[in-house]
Amino acid sequence: MQPNEDMMKLFWYFVNSRQDIWYKRFVLKQPAPWTDDEILRKNKFTNIMRILDRNTQYFVNNILIDEQSEDETYDDWNKEVLFNIFVFRIFNRIDTYAEIGWQKIETFDIKDLSKILHEKEEKDGKSVFCLAYMTTGVHFGGNKNKIDSYLWVLNNIHNKIDFIYAKLKDSKYMQQDWNYLKSFAGIGGFLAQQILVDVSYTQIVKYDNDQWTWSGNGSLLGISYLFNDKVDYLDALKYLRDDQKKYLKDFHYDIPIPKNIKHARGFISLNDIENCSCEFSKFVKLKN
Repeated sequence: MQPNEDMMKLFWYFVNSRQDIWYKRFVLKQPAPWTDDEILRKNKFTNIMRILDRNTQYFVNNILIDEQSEDETYDDWNKEVLFNIFVFRIFNRIDTYAEIGWQKIETFDIKDLSKILHEKEEKDGKSVFCLAYMTTGVHFGGNKNKIDSYLWVLNNIHNKIDFIYAKLKDSKYMQQDWNYLKSFAGIGGFLAQQILVDVSYTQIVKYDNDQWTWSGNGSLLGISYLFNDKVDYLDALKYLRDDQKKYLKDFHYDIPIPKNIKHARGFISLNDIENCSCEFSKFVKLKN
């Protein structure tokens, strides 16, 4: 493994600068601009840590909550949470989830949801899906529009939620579960990863999101910039995660780590490093 030191310096500059924007904006509550870097000022990049994203914070504070009723078992409640993770991440829009609300397994009805979502889309004049998320335009279940196609996907998940829950609960390996979720129609690699990261915040699984990560095309491109030789993507991401303190010290960067935020770590996790490498590839393209 042969790191490209110039690109490494640029990578950690990007990571430090993007996190500094979050810190100045949300912790210090300073007015814009939060950076002198023209690229970072004029273009959108996701947070360095996924837990800081608006949608993830909504998930943690509104879905990942303990409201187990007296007549529900521990497993029954966790199953409800798991199903709502699928519901939330397939649309990945806060206003969409707020419109349809918490979906109970017992009363889940795609006909009612179809009516609500089509009316919302027509009223708002915009998609009920987050366009940044990789839900495809492929039609599922013989449906001719995206809403009903993904309600069919959700209904398929709903019908098999007992098996999915049992599978995840007994698993020790994130990669194994990622391959399992990808076997369901409508759940691709990116979406499977996002769902599992949310699941890793629960007590359903025995692993956390620092165990393994999938790497998309953007991440693979970012990794190719950082090493002079051909490297295994997971080895490269683990190298970046494990040596982050060394590089930050060498380059005199002091990343402001969030405090008092549930599920935030004191370091950049493997899953977050994967996302950073993807965002870095965008930064390099814009810089060149």
